Amino acid sequence: MVTVAVPTFNRAGYLRECIASIRSQTYPNLEILVGDNASTDSTADVIRELAAAEPRLRAVSHETNLGMVGNFNALLRAARGEYFLLLSDDDLLPPRGIELLLRACLRPGVAFAYGRAAIIDGDGRVRGVANAQGPEIERGSDFIRAHLRGKRSVNLAATMFPIGEPERREYYNAEIGSVCDLLHRLTLATSGDVAAVPGVVAFYRVHAASLTSSAADFAASHCRLLATPSVTGGILSQYRDDVRGYVASYLALLARGFALRGNTGAARETAAVMKANGLATGMLLAQLRVLSWPPVRLAADVRRAVLGWRARRTVAM
Repeated sequence: MVTVAVPTFNRAGYLRECIASIRSQTYPNLEILVGDNASTDSTADVIRELAAAEPRLRAVSHETNLGMVGNFNALLRAARGEYFLLLSDDDLLPPRGIELLLRACLRPGVAFAYGRAAIIDGDGRVRGVANAQGPEIERGSDFIRAHLRGKRSVNLAATMFPIGEPERREYYNAEIGSVCDLLHRLTLATSGDVAAVPGVVAFYRVHAASLTSSAADFAASHCRLLATPSVTGGILSQYRDDVRGYVASYLALLARGFALRGNTGAARETAAVMKANGLATGMLLAQLRVLSWPPVRLAADVRRAVLGWRARRTVAM
């Protein structure tokens, strides 16, 4: 059995669509686990309605808000399946998503499997596809280095891994925050091979309400990776320089993206966090000034529109 866990908080509007995509899976042996993080809107009512119509759905309701990572871990602890996929309450699965990921997970020695994720907007329109993948089976150490060098695109919604008994499971690191899934998959990759599924196995939604932290908080979450015990002296210590290089390059990319969208405040916040954590920002600050220039931003808007059009032609919802 596969547990598809859906952490949710005040997301009644998207939750029905998310659960409908799980119910439409070609692989039927599922546990649908919904964790309500003390929502204050009508989310609890929606969950009761969905549970009445779907016997595979089980609700885990928290009296107080556990935080994002706390909710992740509560669902992982409560899961009854042999395999686990964590799907945000506004994301979607194509009909064969679980089937394809499980097939890859069942190969001997696989620590986790991932596939491509299509990026959709608030209205469900495809805006892009994360295409950077490795071979169908890759040694965990090779995956870690490639991932930290930006050559593997892995999204939480497009990742499945086997789980054992609750006391033996690899839980998410609450101290890191937003990017706990990155540390989680790097840790899993130290225990075996990594399998890649060529097709799109998830739709990752990006919209204004999906932003759960400020630019500074998000950047700080990445920087906390650098001080994590497993990176400084544990099972990931041999990749310490790679982790530092990844954090520096990813945050610089993020800051440039903010600047190109006209969000200079977020770009500067990101650069400030980088500087406070000893990451070079001199060249980045000069780039941000250029990228904030309106003609440059207009050219970036056109490029994004073209890439979105191409993605919509190749990805079926």
